[in-house]
Amino acid sequence: MQALPLPISLILEFINKNQISEQFDELEERRTFLQRTDLFGASLSYPVQNKIALALTPVHYPVGQAVSAKNLTVLNLVKKGKLERYMGDDVYGELGSHDFFGEEMSVLDTPSIFGIRSLELTYVYQISGKFLREIPIIYWKLIEDFEKRKRLVLNTDLTNVSLFNWRDEYSVSVEAIDSQNKKLFVMGIRVLKAIRLDADITSIQNSIAQLIETAESFFRDEEALLDRYDYPEIKGHRKKHKLILMRIADLRQELIRTKSCEHIDFEGVFEEWLIDHVFS
Repeated sequence: MQALPLPISLILEFINKNQISEQFDELEERRTFLQRTDLFGASLSYPVQNKIALALTPVHYPVGQAVSAKNLTVLNLVKKGKLERYMGDDVYGELGSHDFFGEEMSVLDTPSIFGIRSLELTYVYQISGKFLREIPIIYWKLIEDFEKRKRLVLNTDLTNVSLFNWRDEYSVSVEAIDSQNKKLFVMGIRVLKAIRLDADITSIQNSIAQLIETAESFFRDEEALLDRYDYPEIKGHRKKHKLILMRIADLRQELIRTKSCEHIDFEGVFEEWLIDHVFS
């Protein structure tokens, strides 16, 4: 195949004659915007950049508007303006030009625990999460960012609420699962308080045993529910359940062996459960 060279004057004449110069300018503006973002700025070929640029939809959020990121089905790229990421009364950072939000549900099929609120008139580009799943490098960047953001809730400098208190944002909107999670919270806090107060070792052992028994029952029920609805990540979910139960069982065995809470990191196990289970 042989390419036919065309003079630039002929190309410009075609563009002007068909009145598509504005479309070319808009495409170039969007492509330049994408190149300046951390998400799309590197390792994307020119055709892929064009494909993404053409798929963008401009939207704006007036000042003070709360955006429900929990079930947001599109990724939002901030073109101009300022927003904040929050949970309840706590703020977990601001978003400005070239930042993004909404990947949790739109790309990763995971409800977000954070809300988004515009601090000023904000202009964004929106793009389908389904479209982005087909671009591996973007998909893995979004997973990496998501994993980092989940751990924001562990930063006690950002909140006045204990990590181990149930919050409505932890809800998965399935009553049976929420009810069980709340019960595990109560039982976990009971164990954590007993350890911190240096309570009787036998009492702590019994509380951990009850927690394991309840968690095993809950995890079986949850897995059955996920099976019923053909949840695609059921194997990974089962693996997480097994690992959590093993961690708690190991702590109990260590407690029985040493008769001491000195090296029992129950708080770390609790945090792991929140990050890898409740928040995912």
